Formats: sequence, structure tokens, C-alpha cells
Amino acid sequence: MRKLIFILSILWVINCHAQSPSYIQFKTEDGLPSNEVYGLEIDSSGLLWITTDRGVCTYDGSEFVTYTTKDGLADNTNFGIFKDRQERLWFNGFNGELSYFEGGIFKQYAHNDSLRGYLSEVGNSWIQSMGQKTDGTYVLTKHRDFKGRHIEFKLLEEPKVLYNDQKSEAQKEFEDDKIVIYRLEEHLLINEDIDVFFKALKKGKLLARYRGRIFLADESVHFTFSNNRLYFTDSRGETRLIKEFDAIITCIFQDGENRIFLATTKGLIEYNFLEDTQKIHFKNSHITDIQKDKNGSLWISTLESGVYLIPNFDIRVWNTDNPKERYLSIASIKDYVFVGSSDGYVYQLNKSLEYSILTRMIKRGSAQVRFLEHDPEKDELYVPNGLNFRVTESGIKKIEGYQQPILLKFLSNGDSIVYTSTFFKINTIKGKNSFYIPAVKASEGINKRIWIASRDGLFTIDNFDYSHLNEITLENGQSVGRVSDFWIDEENIWVSTLGQGLYYITADTINHWTTVDGLNSDLINDIHAENDSVILMASNSGLSRLHFSIKGNQAKLRKIQNINSRHGLSSDYITGVTVMDSMIWASTNSGVSYFETRIMDKSYELNNVDIDLLSVGKDRFNDLDKTITLKPNQNDLRIEFSSNSFLRDATNPLYRLRINDVSSQEKINWEYSNDPFYSTYNLPSGEYTFEVQARNIDGVWSPSAVQKFIIEKPFVETFWFKLLMLLLLNAIVLAIIFEVRRRTKLKADLENAELKIREAELSALRNQMNPHFIFNALNSIQNFIFKKDVLKANYYLSKFSRLIRNSLQYSRLNYIPLEDELEFLKSYIELESLRFDENFEFIIDIDEKIPTKSILIPSLLLQPVLENSVKHAFMNITKKGILKMEISSVDDEHVFIKITDNGPGIKFGKIKTTTDHDSLGLNIIKNRINLLNESNKNGSSSVKIQNLTEGDDIIGLEVLFVLQTAN
Repeated sequence: MRKLIFILSILWVINCHAQSPSYIQFKTEDGLPSNEVYGLEIDSSGLLWITTDRGVCTYDGSEFVTYTTKDGLADNTNFGIFKDRQERLWFNGFNGELSYFEGGIFKQYAHNDSLRGYLSEVGNSWIQSMGQKTDGTYVLTKHRDFKGRHIEFKLLEEPKVLYNDQKSEAQKEFEDDKIVIYRLEEHLLINEDIDVFFKALKKGKLLARYRGRIFLADESVHFTFSNNRLYFTDSRGETRLIKEFDAIITCIFQDGENRIFLATTKGLIEYNFLEDTQKIHFKNSHITDIQKDKNGSLWISTLESGVYLIPNFDIRVWNTDNPKERYLSIASIKDYVFVGSSDGYVYQLNKSLEYSILTRMIKRGSAQVRFLEHDPEKDELYVPNGLNFRVTESGIKKIEGYQQPILLKFLSNGDSIVYTSTFFKINTIKGKNSFYIPAVKASEGINKRIWIASRDGLFTIDNFDYSHLNEITLENGQSVGRVSDFWIDEENIWVSTLGQGLYYITADTINHWTTVDGLNSDLINDIHAENDSVILMASNSGLSRLHFSIKGNQAKLRKIQNINSRHGLSSDYITGVTVMDSMIWASTNSGVSYFETRIMDKSYELNNVDIDLLSVGKDRFNDLDKTITLKPNQNDLRIEFSSNSFLRDATNPLYRLRINDVSSQEKINWEYSNDPFYSTYNLPSGEYTFEVQARNIDGVWSPSAVQKFIIEKPFVETFWFKLLMLLLLNAIVLAIIFEVRRRTKLKADLENAELKIREAELSALRNQMNPHFIFNALNSIQNFIFKKDVLKANYYLSKFSRLIRNSLQYSRLNYIPLEDELEFLKSYIELESLRFDENFEFIIDIDEKIPTKSILIPSLLLQPVLENSVKHAFMNITKKGILKMEISSVDDEHVFIKITDNGPGIKFGKIKTTTDHDSLGLNIIKNRINLLNESNKNGSSSVKIQNLTEGDDIIGLEVLFVLQTAN
């Protein structure tokens, strides 16, 4: 009994202040397929499932997705959802058939025909409740089956109908007037609502149900229901009736906070049975089911109004019966909270939330109560209509004698502050001093300093010198901006602004915090000191709670906590904030939210984020537990993901994501998005990881969901291609080498052949001189014979024979000693002089340093030059001819030979003769020089033929040889 009293006392403390919580409603216009909702379930991933009369739908916090018979359901109308041990979700249709969701698709029970046949025995009926044994066998009971039967089946097997007397793991627990209750492990299966249901309650776990849904109660003590009755069973098994209600109870819910909620046909009842009081939420709505998600939010399904989401049942909302009234200011003194409204009312509320009208502003124009001032030391409240009130132990009393049509505060010197939204004044004993600035607050601090907050900035009056206003500016000389409120902390001051955030101003420093530091908004409407280390801020985007520490004159930020409508506040637009008895009160444009300060310390679960699909064009990859390998041309990817987050920070992106190249050490920055997909194009080949995180309502990122994938390299980038190219390159190199060698050999063979040809040509050229010389010499000897000069004929014939012999010998040689060449030439000239009656003189001038015996020069090369001079230069000469040969050394490898004559020379490339006949000998010389140079790669021999002149006259011919010698 003591335990019962303790539990009930806890429920009383929590519920005694009960008012309506803030909620969000979802209907067909928000995406539901129907407003007629039967059941709710939250699966292991956090996804909400909803059954309606027009299909089953899911909700992930941002989108409703509806499924019907087209997607595999057996029926569009499904009453309940059962989650089995394998995480399958079962749906019992109005037509008596079962569907289940597994592996991302809907399937139908293979033997629905047999199941429907059993159910149709007593007319149209459906499955009432469902359970599962440890061996996987499912157990069903039928709605309004009075024969005491149940059904057992395995997933792929036919169903079996079992009677009470048949042996089964589902043991009969209770039977009375055709009502049967079975116990299956921790499940109770019943076939009808009964008044005597509590008779079946025993020690241990208990389950109650509605339309096939099973609800687990406490192990030792529990509540259960039948029709409109609520029962309580203690740890000793004693059961008693708690209350009869005016509506049928459809399910009972305990949320883990020792609170009891009753879903009924006429609303959601929050019941205080110790005081026998009840608070009805969603009045006259038929509540069908209640679920609690991972963040403690409650989901309420109804039969006609869709689904309600209560983000936090611990955050309550107070308001009057006027739905259009807005609440613009708030203050607290002792055990009272005062609220100013848009209709000019100032309400007073006590701890029991009993309220009354304290006063009402009545004047022309706007009667809105935009600010309330109070003096915590005097426990006085200052109202804009000029009325002042003092809170005492006996109640709230009006201070007589100070009523003015304006707000009035007194200073320490006896003067008074008067200010409205249009002007600011000081009433003094000597007179009035007016400062026409739009003041929103004025107060006296220490050291006789008056602080004034206005739309134009922050001002002070020091030492009651009313003749001058001092503006507080920042270090750069700029104003602090439009000031909405301030709080004086000894010598320093906290200042809130509309657009610039929060300031902490001391004599030495100015600390500044904005949304960059974590505030909900920079538009702060009101501030309140919760204690010496916590400041509360009411903003356009919710409440912020700043924790700080003071060291010297410096305020150090410790942490910032935020709360808004997504946490359970009645609105994001907070006009004022105060604290009373560890309760935070926030006035909004949609009611007054109040809650314990501990609520802001609540940490919300991290959002789950799952990667659902990777697709490339029409190719879809669902097996995401392993690395996905893509072809080189599959590099335009779309990755879809989801986060089942019902409470989201709407001011910031939900997701952040990135693609990392495994082979790269470069740090990839996050990309932020609200879209549940990511697309990338022309991704290079390589190994990648896609990483995505989801942000929860506190701004904390979830662990990463990671998908690995590989885009294969094109064949031209693979190892095998490179190996093939290497082999091919080697083959090409070898082929080139062989070809080069072949061509080199061929070239060498050609060069050898050409050399042989040239040698043959040289030999032929040399041989060309022999018949030419022979013809001339024989002519000379023949001439002697004709003259019958036998002696000379014999002498020259002997010379001729020796010359012919040497000529034949030298013509076979490429090079001969210079000495032999000179002897050969002397013999030749001696023979030729006979023919010309010695009318020319042959002179040889040799440098003594030249070793004529060892130097080798081309054989028979010089003879045609001498022959040309003798034949053409001296043929018709009228003077004695001079033929001169000069031989000197050029360097170690070359010898210089100059041959001159005093003949007529050469004109226009021809020998100047009476016959104008070309000299065959000179052409032979040039050809031999060219062939010698070609035969020798380093050949550098040359010949130059030019006329000797004196003035304009030609006085002879000069042939210059530079011959490369051979050793």
C-alpha cells in the first residue's frame, strides 16, 4: 500500500499544474491519406507507421508516404499494427486478411484464403489481437468469437484453429460467459472487451489492447481498463476499480514518467486519481492510439482528426478562452506571475494556475501591454496605465496615490521616472525634465546612475544630472543598436537588442554574443536573470539560455541552450520570459508556455540517418551493406538517404554530406542540404566513400552513414592494359631495333656497294687518262719516226714504255707517294716537250720540309692539269710557255699544290682555244675530287680553277689543289 501511495503522490506532483500542452496536428492537407486513423507504430529505424481507412502511410519527419493494395497490401483499411520478433510489421485488414512489411516491400500472408474462411464463419469479422511464440509461431484471436478458439500459423504454413481443450502454448487464462483470455508468454490475447477483465489479472506482466494492439504494463503494479472503467492492481495482486468515465477507454498509456494517459472516445484524459481530477486534451476527439518516440514526444491518433504530435508533455500552455489574444509581456513576484496581453489585460496567476484580471488598460488607440516593470526589492509591479501594485503575504494590493496614465518608478533621491513608448521624463521636486527619446525601460543602478533603454541605443544619466544624456557606444564609436531590455548586475549591465544580439558591458570591456555563438536569434525581445550565472533570452526564434561565469569584469560563455516550438513551446515568437519556483514562463503570441528549468537540460537523441539507394540512370543498387562496384561509364550517381527525425531545426540544414576519394589525402569539406538525395556527375574512376550525417534539434550531428563504392577504371587505365601496352611497346621497340639494325646493315651494304662503285668510277677515271695520254704520246713518237729521227724516237719510245708501265701500275692504286707522282709527271712533261719542240718550260718548286717519300696523294690526279696546259695553253702561244708547280704543306693532313701557266686561261667555263673545245682532263679532276671526298667520310680535298689576271687582261691559268694525304 505504501508503494501505491508513493506512486500516486508522484503523479499528483506532476499533474497538479496540468494545462494543455502545445501540439502539432497532421491532417489530409498535410499528407495523410485520411483523417480516420486506427493505429500507430514506430519501427526500429524510428519511422512512424500509420494505419487508416485509405491505406497505410509512413512519416519520417518531413514527408508522408502512402501505401495501398497497389503496393501489395491485402486491404486498404487496416486496424492494427503488430511488430514481430523479426522486425516484420503486420497489418490486419478489415477484410480479414493479413499483410506484412519485410525487406522494403509489402507481402501478403500466403494462406489468406484459409484465414478469411475461418473468420467468415460468424459473419464479417477481423483479427482482434496477435502474438508470437519464441519458435516463430503466430497466434491470433478473432473479434467477437464466442467459441473459445484461437489461430496458430507459421509464416509459410496453413493456419490451424485450436479450441480451448486442445494443447497449446497459448494457455487459457480466463473464461466466463463465452469470454476467453489466453496468456502467451508475456502476451494476453482476448477476444472481447469485458467488464470482468480485471478478474484475469495476476502477478507479473500484463497486456491490455485495443483492436489487436497489445500494450505492456508495469511488472509489479499496473493499470488496466474495460469499456469505460479504469482498474489498478498492486504488487500483491489486489485489484480495485479506480474510476468510471463518460467515454469508452480505447487504450491506456504509461510514458515512463509515472503518468497515465487514457485514450477514449471523447478525448485524451490525463487523470489525477488521488484528487479524482482529470484534464481532457483534444476534447470530443475519438483517440485510437498513443505512441512515444525516441525523443519522448507523444503521437496521438484519432478517428476523425488525423494525428497529433505533442513534442513535450512537460511543456504546458496557459491561455484564456480568447483564441485571438496575444501575450506580450510577463513578470513574476513571489508566488505570482503577471501577464500583459494584446487586449490591454494584465492577468495574475498563482501556483495553481488560477487566474484573474489584475487591471485593464483603457485608452484611445492601442491598449496593448507591451511591458511590465517590477522592483524585486520592493516586490512592486509597475503597469503602463500608471497603476502600481505591491505583492504581500496576504495578497496583491494597489499602491494608492500614484496612479498616472503612464508608467512610474521612484529613484533613491525621491525623484520619479516616467516613461512611455514615445518619451521619457524625470519628475523632480523642482520641476520636470523631459527627454523625448523612445524609451522602453529605465532603471536606477548603483553609483547614482540611471540606465535608459531606447530604440536609439543605450543611455545613462549620472549623479542625477538631468541636463545631459550620455550614450554608451562600442569601441568603434557605433551605437549598440535598438535596445529591448537590460539587467543591471552590480556595476555592470546585460543589454539585449533587436538585431545585434546580447551585450555584457563593463567599465573596461564589452562582451558580445550573437547567433554565431549559438543564440536562437539576434532579435532579443526580453531578458531575465535566472540566477547569477544564467541569463534567459526571449527572441523571435524561441528561448535561449546562456550559462556564464564572471572573472574580474570579463564574462566567459560556458554554454548556450535553445528551445523553440519544435521542442514544445506554443510559438517561436517569445515576447517575454521570467522564472518562478524553478519554472520558466514564456509569453508568446500564442499562449504562455511554462515548464521546469530542467527541461532545457534535456538532451535529444541523435537522428538516425540511413542510405537507402544508390542509382545510376535506371540501374538501382539496394544492397548497400557491401562495396558497390560500378563500370567506368556509370559515373553519374544519385544517392538517396533518409532521417526519421520528427523534431527538426528548421533554421539550419538537416544534412551534411561529402564524397571522399580513398586514395587522396586531401580533406573534403562538408556540403549542407535539406534534400534527402545527392547527385554527382562525371566522377573520375577510383575508390570512394559517401558520408552523410543528420542534425538533431540541438544542432548535434549524428554518426556518419557511409557507403563505399568503386568506379572501375577504363580498360585503357587498367594494369592489364598497361601491361599489354608495355609488351606492345617492347615489341615495337624490338621491331624498331631490328629494323634499324636491318636498315643500318642495308645502308652499310649500300655504302659498301656505292664505295665499290665509286672506286670503280675512280679507277675508270684514272683509266680514262691512259688512252688519252697514249694517243698524244704516240702522236709525238710517230712524228719523230716520220722525221726519221731514230735516236729520239728510240729514246722517247723507251721513256714512253716506262711511263705506260708506271701508269698501269699507279692506276690500280688510290694513293701513291708524292715522290712517285712527281717522277711520273716529269716523264710525262718530258715526252710532251718533244711534241712542242721544247717551246715551254716546266718548273717544280717543293717545300724542303715536305717528306715526298712518305706523303701519299691520289694517284694520277695532277697529270690532266699539266696535259690541259700543254695542249691548250701552249698550242698557239707566241711566247715561251711557263708551266710551274708549287708544293707546300698546309697541315699534317693536307698538302697544297698550285699549278700555273702563262697561257690564255679559261673563258666562260671553257678553255680558250681556237676550237673552243672543253677540257676533258679538268672535268675528270673535279669528278675525282668529289668521289674521293664521298669515299672518305671525312674527305676534305678540293680544287679551284681560276684565271690569272693583270688589270683587265688574262695572263694565265691557276689550278689550286688542297689534297688530303694518306699515310
